[in-house]
Amino acid sequence: MRAQSALTLAAVSALILIGASPAFAEVDGDALEGRWAFEAEAFFAFGVTQEIGGELEMTRTGENTYSCHLRVLDHIPEEDVVIRTEQACVATRDGDALVIESVVLSVDPPMYNYVPDNFTLTIVSASRMEGIMHAGGNEEAGEPEPEAVFTRGGALLS
Repeated sequence: MRAQSALTLAAVSALILIGASPAFAEVDGDALEGRWAFEAEAFFAFGVTQEIGGELEMTRTGENTYSCHLRVLDHIPEEDVVIRTEQACVATRDGDALVIESVVLSVDPPMYNYVPDNFTLTIVSASRMEGIMHAGGNEEAGEPEPEAVFTRGGALLS
């Protein structure tokens, strides 16, 4: 009886270890290439509410690195304005984590001093990433950073 219990415990332990393997192992680096739609939850920064979404285009440049391009729409309801930005970025993967660091290339309308959109994401699958958008004004204002979701098959900018 004790031998059977020990065997059962060993089998359950092995299954737990197998099941505990990281989810990213199933997502090949090449699978992250291509176009992604994204949306961040509304947040308060620089004295206004901001609603941000857009698209990301990623191209693999190394084992764990990607060059990327962000097209972003930033809606500010209080001012009834939509800011459009183009941003160059680099994405670095570490396991199931992906960090995107951006540099603003253009802003329309140009009167806004736009802060780059950076992200720390978890790769959930080849069609979904989720995490945090590092919005420049949030840290200064003591506001929480908004959650962001990247998906495939969603509406992309035209």
